[in-house]
Amino acid sequence: TWLKLLSIAVLNAQEISDMKPRIARLLGYEMTAAELSSAVAIQRQTLSSITYDSQQQSARAGAALQQTLRGFAEDAGATVTGSQLSVNALVSNEDNDEEIDSQFEVLSVDLSLEAAPIALDAFLVAVAAHRPKLAARTMEIQQVRQSRRNQDKAKQGILNVRLSIVGLKAVTQ
Repeated sequence: TWLKLLSIAVLNAQEISDMKPRIARLLGYEMTAAELSSAVAIQRQTLSSITYDSQQQSARAGAALQQTLRGFAEDAGATVTGSQLSVNALVSNEDNDEEIDSQFEVLSVDLSLEAAPIALDAFLVAVAAHRPKLAARTMEIQQVRQSRRNQDKAKQGILNVRLSIVGLKAVTQ
């Protein structure tokens, strides 16, 4: 009986010593819970400043982005001659091998503008200052061709600009 009790005590002591690192790690997590919570809150705030809200439908967020860009162009003195919205899931090259749900959608608006250089500059400044963050992905600039119909625009230095502006929309938070 003494031998059995001694073997049980040794086994229990060994289990306790195996559990000590786990217990210490869990106590560490408990002590840093407040810090982790504040870090999560900061990350959510940062995410909300660079992405459109995940609660909003993609089509609505895209339409709002399109209207915002049209307003920026109008305020800058540019004329929007065309715009097209597309919404795509953000997929990195690393994710192509695996099927992973994308955490973001890319809201892309392709714009065609007629603008003086100063108006184009004002438009791009407004885009850069917008929250959530936007970026110009591509931009093609050409001078208006000299013709009888476009003679006044060509003299004023009006540019034909085609650009693609993108913003991110969080899928889930």
